[in-house]
Amino acid sequence: MQGVFRLLSRLCRRKVWMVDGDGDFACGAEGERYFQAALDGIAGGKTELGHQIAVVADLIPERDRPGQSTAVQVVIDGVLVGYLADSHANALIQALDVRALQSARVEAMIVGGWFGEAMRGRQGDYFVLLDLPLWVLEWSREKKPSRAKTAEARPPSSSAATAEAGPSGLPDRA
Repeated sequence: MQGVFRLLSRLCRRKVWMVDGDGDFACGAEGERYFQAALDGIAGGKTELGHQIAVVADLIPERDRPGQSTAVQVVIDGVLVGYLADSHANALIQALDVRALQSARVEAMIVGGWFGEAMRGRQGDYFVLLDLPLWVLEWSREKKPSRAKTAEARPPSSSAATAEAGPSGLPDRA
């Protein structure tokens, strides 16, 4: 009986791509204004100086969403906190499809969440910044990212070239 449960657990596991970012956190989630209560709960409440909290975000495509096949949820600690911008979502979905994966996991930062007496009681919203590397964001453009082009241009004798770019022209970092 335990063998059946092990088999089922393996089949039900999500295939997750662990994306190594470039440390820029240049990609922001969208729609956080609708998820401020969730972000407040994750951050532990607003403070006078605000927050800059390192977290891990799961990027989960909503492939069955009517009218919008490129929606990608941004989920932190199992809680939906926003969506990836359409242009970035399209690029990420293409990269996931090439790798036959279901979702991606990236480093993220929750920033903001301040309040201040000096600011006449004003409060700052929370924002989510994602550490998606530039080549993932460029994938939706007509041309492939320059990193993949230089890796393809090198002779295949170099082991670094074959490790950097797979058959799809995307770096293999899965």
